[in-house]
Amino acid sequence: MLEDLRRKRKNVMKNVVAWTLFSAIIIVFVFWGAQSKMRSGMGSAGSAAHVNSKVISIADFQEQMDNLEKNPYLSQLLQGEGGRRQLQMMAVNQLVNSELAVQAAEKEGVRVADAQVRDVITGVPAFQENGKFRRERYQAFLDGTHRKSADFEDKLRKDEMIRETERLLSLALQPSALEIEKQKEIEQFKANAEFVTFTPDQLAQKIQVSDAAVNEFLAKPDSKAKVEEFYKSNPSKFSSQEQVHARHILIKADKGDSKSVEAARAKVALIQKRLAAKEDFAKVAKEVSDDPGSKAAGGDLGFFNRGRMVSEFEKAAFELQPNAISEPIQTDYGFHIIQVLEKKAAQEGNVEAARPQIARHLLADEMVTKRIDILKAALKADDLAAAQKWAAEHGLKWEETGAFSITAQQIPKIGSNDQFATAAFGLSEKNPLANEVIRAGESQYVVKYKPVPASEKVKSSQGENAGLMKDQLAMNRAQDAFQRWLTEVRKTSTISINPDLGANAQGIQDAPF
Repeated sequence: MLEDLRRKRKNVMKNVVAWTLFSAIIIVFVFWGAQSKMRSGMGSAGSAAHVNSKVISIADFQEQMDNLEKNPYLSQLLQGEGGRRQLQMMAVNQLVNSELAVQAAEKEGVRVADAQVRDVITGVPAFQENGKFRRERYQAFLDGTHRKSADFEDKLRKDEMIRETERLLSLALQPSALEIEKQKEIEQFKANAEFVTFTPDQLAQKIQVSDAAVNEFLAKPDSKAKVEEFYKSNPSKFSSQEQVHARHILIKADKGDSKSVEAARAKVALIQKRLAAKEDFAKVAKEVSDDPGSKAAGGDLGFFNRGRMVSEFEKAAFELQPNAISEPIQTDYGFHIIQVLEKKAAQEGNVEAARPQIARHLLADEMVTKRIDILKAALKADDLAAAQKWAAEHGLKWEETGAFSITAQQIPKIGSNDQFATAAFGLSEKNPLANEVIRAGESQYVVKYKPVPASEKVKSSQGENAGLMKDQLAMNRAQDAFQRWLTEVRKTSTISINPDLGANAQGIQDAPF
């Protein structure tokens, strides 16, 4: 299929404005995202997922999480413990979808030439000086982020392969002139809205449940069954795996480079002498460690479970006793000296001990439900004053989305939410309040009318550039086709997810790239 599309591509323009902008955004995102902290140093090494025969590392997962957390809309939308789990699911879903797309594209014969990857790299402004590519800047970036050029370029090649696949689809799905004219008319319809957002967890955190209320709840005849049902449904909240709290000093070395290995061994020998002389481990780590994620914290990796580190590192860490320091451990990252600070044995949950905690949680949830029911009643009655009073009582501030088209893929400050868009376009001065709470995962929204700014009305009446409109329509169609294609690919693929990330093969959903 894609080979036929590639032949068609020769007869149409090669550089679509929308894709050029998209590529520029992606490469800058990749570049700066790569400098983000690796939260737990060696905790970034391990397996996050397997897609057929390919492994997605914990390092890739953490980098994807860092990138998502930098998104102000997502950080506002997904808050609390539940929000973080959603963010983790989103990160792993995106990585799995990307790997599926690359594998499928390779089978279809999609290829990205070395010259194409080179053009992407040389086009990054941060690698340029006076508009010209400077290799030393590129090398400084690789050194500063502890990346090999081959690994970084392989990532870019995969990104380009995904975009090439969508680009081929967009070129095969060009809209007609009539469709473009109709799209212009549709684009003139815009909405604006004000909203407040909250999650049940946020409301629950503000609720103080007294010890007296907990005791009264536990004394009721039906409370025992409620507590036990919650305990059985949430076993991970009350048990824990074996964990180790450790520091490490990393001296990086390329396993395939004998000179690099020997130089690292020499540095490690000097470090061992300092530690043998009882020099503080954290002090030495701050001075010499090559792990940017843990160096500033004296090499502290925090607590970690089995399965989160590369095997050599994990084996040594879990075998060491508290306060012991390991011999140098060699991994693909280089040489590590590990100091174990503390160990926690695996613990089974105890429903009896957890009863007060569960009771407090259930009572807070019950109070949150009642408060949300009050809000829902106000919305159903079109009582704008009551809804505004409810928002103020809970410390919620109204925000404006800004104008957006009826065909917009993303709503400003909200993201993709068809229910929110439907509600916003149904509001008016006479009907200013959406009569139900809008949901998006854990987040919930109250939406009210806000007039579209006059400047946006003028802009919309002028219509869009026909060329850009054509490209946008083709791209939208291509993205839909791409997702349908990816869904079919997934049906014949084997996917497994690290359970510590709160996901499983059945939990994989379509996620935007």
